[in-house]
Amino acid sequence: TPAYDIRLSLVGSEMCIRDSSKYHISISHKFPYVSVIFDIKKCGVDIERIDEKVKKIKSKFLSEDEELVVGENLKKLVEYWSMKETVYKVGGNTIPLKSLEIKNCLENLYSCSIHGKTIEIMTEEINGHILSYTT
Repeated sequence: TPAYDIRLSLVGSEMCIRDSSKYHISISHKFPYVSVIFDIKKCGVDIERIDEKVKKIKSKFLSEDEELVVGENLKKLVEYWSMKETVYKVGGNTIPLKSLEIKNCLENLYSCSIHGKTIEIMTEEINGHILSYTT
């Protein structure tokens, strides 16, 4: 059995784990859930409760175009918050969340360009929470 050198790094209030081998792991939690993604490429996962509190910080992470898309839809607002957290974990830890532009591709499939690469993100609603993860 191979041994793994796993290093922890804090990203916002979430924890990303990246081992020194060819694998990448990302973890998120929001009571009562924990989400984990494991891949051979950089990956990200986030889970957020659909909660009115996110309205207080939307100006910190939504672009003007995204504000028009989201409107007053709380679920959509939390989706965008979660997707931006997911992308941030993949490689945007030096980029303001507001500058990460999320584009809708299909119903629950989105994309975001970062460092010249396009990242695809899926979203799902689970019992009043939004789960987003890289594909």
